[in-house]
Amino acid sequence: MSFRVLSAEIAHETNTFNIHPTTIQSFKDRYLLDGGQACVARGGKNTELAGLLDVGRDYGWEITHTISAAAGPGGIVTRDAFEMLTAPLITASEGTWDGIFLMLHGAMVTDFCDDGEGEILRRVRAVAGPDVPIAVTLDPTQTSRRPCAIWRKFCCPSRPIHMWISAPQGGVPPSFCSARC
Repeated sequence: MSFRVLSAEIAHETNTFNIHPTTIQSFKDRYLLDGGQACVARGGKNTELAGLLDVGRDYGWEITHTISAAAGPGGIVTRDAFEMLTAPLITASEGTWDGIFLMLHGAMVTDFCDDGEGEILRRVRAVAGPDVPIAVTLDPTQTSRRPCAIWRKFCCPSRPIHMWISAPQGGVPPSFCSARC
């Protein structure tokens, strides 16, 4: 049976000094795609999703991508927008998965919590259970000074993916890891 992977891509860089909230329209203005649309629109480009799909193809995985959404940098994300963005992922997390792969940004603040990505992970873990491995990529541009913006999106996902898939075979124990690109 094929390795079943659930994935989602939700990105926002919040500026808490910006008084204009980030709404669902803000995401629609940049991109807000359901899983199938996202795989077509972003799966062949220089994106983390393309990296995941390529590795998945190499290993014969069954990947179910739920959503790809991003808004430009802006004010705090409204609860309505957050709930609409995460609903497909949380609902799908109730399924039977061998792993969950999340492509997040790492700088989301909402009007109800200071750590949007942490809230996404908390909700996914609560539904998926403690035994499903979850891998997360975050935007490294705040810590990286090397000029690798084009290369990192496509190539970097393969590092955590390969670490992630080796864990069940005793290769890399589940833990926090950081891969510099």
